[in-house]
Amino acid sequence: MVRFLPAAISALMLTATACLPLSAAEPDSKNVEFFEKKIRPVLIDKCIDCHSGDDPESGLRVDSLAGLIRGGERGPAIVIGKPEQSMLVRTIRHGELVKMP
Repeated sequence: MVRFLPAAISALMLTATACLPLSAAEPDSKNVEFFEKKIRPVLIDKCIDCHSGDDPESGLRVDSLAGLIRGGERGPAIVIGKPEQSMLVRTIRHGELVKMP
């Protein structure tokens, strides 16, 4: 299995959050396919063990879009349409006090 570097993960998350719709409308099939092939595997490989289930670390669940938008103790993990403002992107870039993975 290929291990992603933080820069690669960051690029994927930037693209993913930029592709998310700004409205409540359903994402188009191209964006869903991108998420399923490029983003979900990273979340599963790097994040889901600690950030899912009944007692996720810092209250953040990454196993659903709703969980990412709701966020955890530090606020929303993603800001739809504004990847540079998304805590998840800043965290995986190691630009915050919290550095993941």
